[in-house]
Amino acid sequence: MKAAGASRVEVIALCALLSRLVTLVLGWVFDFLVPDLDTSSDLLLRSSDTRRGLSFLYWPVKPFLRWDAAHFLHLAVEGYRVELQFAFFPALPLLMRWIGTVLKKVFEIPLGAGAGLGGMVVSNVGFVYACIGLYMFVKEILENEGSHPREAKKRAFRSALFFSFPACSVFMSAPYTESLFCALTFWGSFWLERSLALERQRENQGNLKKEKGPIEQREREKRRGLAGNWGIRWVGVLLFALGSAVRPNGILQLAPLFAVTLCSSAPLWPRVAASPGTGTGSQGEKGKGTGGGNRQRSQEPASPTTLRLWFVSLFCECLPRLLIHWFVAFLQAVTVVSPFVFILWNAYGIFCSRDKENHPAWCNRSMPNVYAHVQREYWGVGPFLYFQAKQIPNFLLAAPALSVAFGRVWSRIYRGGGRGILWSVLSDSSWGYDFVLGFLAVYTLVCANVQVFTRLVSACPTYFLHLGDLSEKRRRGGWDAVYFDVVLFFHVLFFFLGPLLFCNFVNWT
Repeated sequence: MKAAGASRVEVIALCALLSRLVTLVLGWVFDFLVPDLDTSSDLLLRSSDTRRGLSFLYWPVKPFLRWDAAHFLHLAVEGYRVELQFAFFPALPLLMRWIGTVLKKVFEIPLGAGAGLGGMVVSNVGFVYACIGLYMFVKEILENEGSHPREAKKRAFRSALFFSFPACSVFMSAPYTESLFCALTFWGSFWLERSLALERQRENQGNLKKEKGPIEQREREKRRGLAGNWGIRWVGVLLFALGSAVRPNGILQLAPLFAVTLCSSAPLWPRVAASPGTGTGSQGEKGKGTGGGNRQRSQEPASPTTLRLWFVSLFCECLPRLLIHWFVAFLQAVTVVSPFVFILWNAYGIFCSRDKENHPAWCNRSMPNVYAHVQREYWGVGPFLYFQAKQIPNFLLAAPALSVAFGRVWSRIYRGGGRGILWSVLSDSSWGYDFVLGFLAVYTLVCANVQVFTRLVSACPTYFLHLGDLSEKRRRGGWDAVYFDVVLFFHVLFFFLGPLLFCNFVNWT
């Protein structure tokens, strides 16, 4: 089984590498054959060094230095200068600058070319790690939901294959944040779910086997296991925090963190099912094999004094653990959002604190947010601002991805309603990831440039899980097959067409 699991990971890694190779070759070929509509990024790339004989350093990067990638390169070389640049978070430019600085010192490569190459290395390597991380996460979360390990691996493998050839493939190879953010998000989600699985496994083992040894030894083992789970969960939290330094929507990972925290808080109430007078718990179990008299006595209502003592005991036992549990969760949430808050605070210090008479208008708001200001002023982000007749092609472009996202959310609601919403929330942490998917779909449809959803959805793992499930439903034929074929055609079309449009400066998403 381990060999089979390893082979799946190897196949996924090979598919990811093949996908990157195809995307890079298509970009270079299309850039060579088709003249660019805009050459301003070429000037930016060469501005850091004008020596002759260095053109071979620029040609691998030039086709992929378009749109946001040009901004990231400028930030890596020059830093933040104007408020528009705060739409792009600093993690990727910092990595590009560090790699460019190393290449400049070791090989005397110009900083601009080195930073551009560094951005492409980060994106393409990050994509491979993201593919493997998606497989590991989907397998983990399906096993947490009770799926058979073989079925979980099969569905996870399909999900990772769909992610390996995405519609936004060209953005995964260009110096964009997509690949890096996906890698951080998927691996952070995996470690989060892994901590939950280990916690449930420890609880189940404690309930099934008889505890032996001194009480002090059992308590030490319990604390050691709890500390290990917390350590694993903190790894996921730190990866989420790094993700929020890469892209602003990284703070949405608070939803999965809350879902996992909520699910892991359920075992902290171990005596709820053994309340006095309910006929459950240890007395009820003993009564099953000792005749009707014992069963009758086990179901007799407890006295008010007994109930009060039970509630006091339950309160005293569970409350401290719950307080610690949720206090740690609060610290983890603060950790996730802290890079986002620091970036906004830094922008406020640059534009609002120095010259209070001539500072921008957004500084006077009750909650000054340079990112929200830039999105609204420069990209027209706002409720229904994008609902224009000329934007109909963009809505059609995003329609396949939006339909898959809403289909996944609907299946979640339908499945959760059948089992009971409260039970679904407390027992299944995957609703947190579906919440992120649904929120991004609704927000992008109503408030943002809708075509961007084809890129935003790349960091939503349950989107690709749903794609894999749709491919399985295709075998039924009928409308399921037609719908899946349309979605698959969309992904395949833009996997190959995307490099042509992007590398020749044609705006499509």
